[in-house]
Amino acid sequence: MSFEKKHDPQTWDDLVFADTDVGDGLRGYATGQTFDHILLHGPHGSGKSQTAKVIVASSYGRPVSQAYFDIVEHVDEIKDAIRSWNVGGRFGITRMMYQTHRAYAIVQEVDAYDSKVQLKLRALMDTMTNSRFIFTTNHLENVDKGIRNRCDCFELDVPKP
Repeated sequence: MSFEKKHDPQTWDDLVFADTDVGDGLRGYATGQTFDHILLHGPHGSGKSQTAKVIVASSYGRPVSQAYFDIVEHVDEIKDAIRSWNVGGRFGITRMMYQTHRAYAIVQEVDAYDSKVQLKLRALMDTMTNSRFIFTTNHLENVDKGIRNRCDCFELDVPKP
C-alpha cells in the first residue's frame, strides 16, 4: 500500500483545515444537512480533492475507502461525458445511491475546461436537480462566473504541520 493511500483521510474527523471556519462551513455538507453545489479552491496540496471525497462519503456515513468514486479529471473525458450525460447517466458522476436519491459529481480542476464545457456544466447544474456538483480548482478566476454563482465557494489553504 502506498504512503498516500495509507494516510489519506477517510472520515470527516481525519481532515485538517488551515482555517477552522472553512471546516465548520463544510461540516453541514459532510453530515448531509446541506445539499448545495460546492466549489473548493486553493493552492496545490491544500486537500481539495480529498475533502470532496470525504464530504460525499461522510454524507452517506461511510469511510472513503468503502465509497465508489468515478471522477472526471481530463478535458476530453468531460467533453465526452457532457455529450452522454442525462439525468440518469453515470459517466463522470460520482454516484453514491446507497440510502438516498441524491447523487454527487466531483469535477476536478474545472478551470482547465474551456468555456463551452463550463457552460454545459452550468446547464447540467440547473437540470440535474437531485444531483450536486463539487468542483475543485487552483485558479478560481478561470471558473465560469455562472458556475461560481451557483456554488457555495470555500477557499482551502495548506494546513501548517
